[in-house]
Amino acid sequence: MSKQIQQQRTLILDLGDVLFHWSSRDFTALSPQTFHAVISSQPWSELERGRITEDEAISLISAELSLKPCKIVEALVQCRNSLRVDHKLVAQLKELKTELDGRLKVYAMSNITKDDFARLKVLLPDWGLFDGDFPSFQAGMNKSERSFFAHVINSIGLSNPSSAVYVDDKLANVTQARSFGIQGIVFKSPATLMRELRNQLLDPVARARQYMATSNQKNTSYIEGGPEFRDYFSQFLIHYELNDKSLISLSPADVPAAEIKDTIEQAGREAKTWNYFISKPVVTTEDCKQFTPPPRSICFFQWGSILTISLFLQSQMTSTPHLLTCSLSPHQQPQPTSFSTVSLRTDTLKKTLP
Repeated sequence: MSKQIQQQRTLILDLGDVLFHWSSRDFTALSPQTFHAVISSQPWSELERGRITEDEAISLISAELSLKPCKIVEALVQCRNSLRVDHKLVAQLKELKTELDGRLKVYAMSNITKDDFARLKVLLPDWGLFDGDFPSFQAGMNKSERSFFAHVINSIGLSNPSSAVYVDDKLANVTQARSFGIQGIVFKSPATLMRELRNQLLDPVARARQYMATSNQKNTSYIEGGPEFRDYFSQFLIHYELNDKSLISLSPADVPAAEIKDTIEQAGREAKTWNYFISKPVVTTEDCKQFTPPPRSICFFQWGSILTISLFLQSQMTSTPHLLTCSLSPHQQPQPTSFSTVSLRTDTLKKTLP
């Protein structure tokens, strides 16, 4: 594993609307819009900085927004009663932390009042996910101030900000973090967050090999904006890159394992001409009546000792099968001596990771 992958990583998480959520759907004291104005007001910001009490904040907001103090209090009670914790996401983050085997530190950073922070800890009594927390009321600052981020960076001893990832549901806060060189993720959903964290924190090569191993013989190609299909070209390409016959299949779907094995063994003994498609051809003349792929370019050349490909494509798609000549055997083919590009009306074949 590379030094880059082995280095200590840091994850800084916002709490509200990431791990903890509240709903304004059942509000009766104030409309959702008015309640948002309450918690976005300057007095509430001062409360989150720990500079005034909640009673003082309510009195100032009442005067500023012409609201009855009792209505503000009632709305806050309704909000706090709706608060919930995303236990599934917490569990997934703990699993990720375990997977990184001590190389990931997780910190909480939140604009939050003292009393609300205490409520969160009641909702989530197991605070073991976090190696530390930075609520705004303790720091005397909130995320609108660069000094709050500088405070967190200095407090955790983050010498290399680019090794850290910051997650928040608000783009403005993520932008603040990025200004220090921290990688930022705008929270959209738990599934998207976990995928992005894995992309940034885990070894991409190891992840790719694990994916190939778990999806062996089932890898397909697709055309951007078009259908998914099975083809020989991608299978030979996988073998060329990974040199592992167990990952590929040169047979149609749902055939016996013995037939898959026999076909691969035959391909290892002799070169032959294959149709491009394993499954039913797509984007042929009939298909193009409904789908017209954008102009692209494709390159052709000799692949060297493992794989020789002759790809025959016409500049206009027809129903004629696209042919390629391939072998899995290590014939002593000459190294690539030429490389040319032709413009074709076709599209790029792509492989994807989850």
